[in-house]
Amino acid sequence: MKKNTLKDMKSENRRLLIKTLVEKKSLARIELAQITNLSPSTVSSLVSELLDQGLFAETGVSSSTGGRKRTELSLNKDFAALAILEVRRNRTVIRIFDMLLNEKDSMVLSNRYLTGDELLAGAVETLSAYTAGGGMPVTGLGLLFQEDMTETEFSVMYSTSLSSDTISLRDALTMSLHIPVVEDYSQCFSITHVLSGNAAASKGSTAFITIGSQILASIALDGVPVSLKEGRKVMNITPLLGNSGTSEGLLADGGEGFPGKSRAKPGNATPIGETVRSAAQALAAVLKPLCVFFQLDTVFLSGRICEIPEFKKAAEKMLCRQLRPLPSPKIQLAEINTGMLVNNLAVSLQNKILLSE
Repeated sequence: MKKNTLKDMKSENRRLLIKTLVEKKSLARIELAQITNLSPSTVSSLVSELLDQGLFAETGVSSSTGGRKRTELSLNKDFAALAILEVRRNRTVIRIFDMLLNEKDSMVLSNRYLTGDELLAGAVETLSAYTAGGGMPVTGLGLLFQEDMTETEFSVMYSTSLSSDTISLRDALTMSLHIPVVEDYSQCFSITHVLSGNAAASKGSTAFITIGSQILASIALDGVPVSLKEGRKVMNITPLLGNSGTSEGLLADGGEGFPGKSRAKPGNATPIGETVRSAAQALAAVLKPLCVFFQLDTVFLSGRICEIPEFKKAAEKMLCRQLRPLPSPKIQLAEINTGMLVNNLAVSLQNKILLSE
């Protein structure tokens, strides 16, 4: 029992040193001891092990206030690599980061939609080739679904010598690469980011709606995301459209006909006013049951169609009309920083690799 307790204490102290150096970037041994409240002898012993393992590196010498030279420590950026597989409907990219989260390389897997099996094969082949070509060994993978994409779209047929079964892309990547895989969605990150920067929205009932080839919804009550269908924080609410016939203006695979996309031929083009009205009517029909059930105060919208200036106002008008005499929530447009999503997942992956044993 005592042996296990001492081992656990050592592991906890090790994690504390790593976490502190990740946060502070560069410290001397004595500074690590002062910040963590560990004894200098404990710090010296653990730092020696971490240097031998290659996780820490001595990066230079600095002078203390007393004039004595001190050796600075930091994470060894070349200890290993982290990879982010960024999945979009029309583009999939693998980004490679060093242990200090500097982006070192990026590789385009495809400029088209990939199935789960294609993503698995492409990721395994690309990362294997990267390491074989002299790249740092990849010790963790982040799987980031952008836009309106969810993991349920990417089931994989995985076979072993004994059997075959349909499993999630995350599980398939974990078993194929033998490394931890962290999964995240722009929808989950975006609602958390929006709430953290909006004090009023974080105190009420809020919905975050992503509109693309399907409609995804996340709900937060007093700033806390709610578990929806099957415990997930994100739910596909496209079925709420039913067979109303009003979905064509709202759902668009790639946003055809929306701003920035090629227009239909003049003779077949749908006037933009009709597109906006039809889309707003469809969105109001989807939002109505959510507004009634969760008593929503604020709805944040994102998606290609939200770039049409008239859409937000039309959606507010249609929703107010459908909810009468109930009060209508305030509708706002959400800004999504895709670069921030990638960096946020890279930080989560770094923590998982460094702070777990």
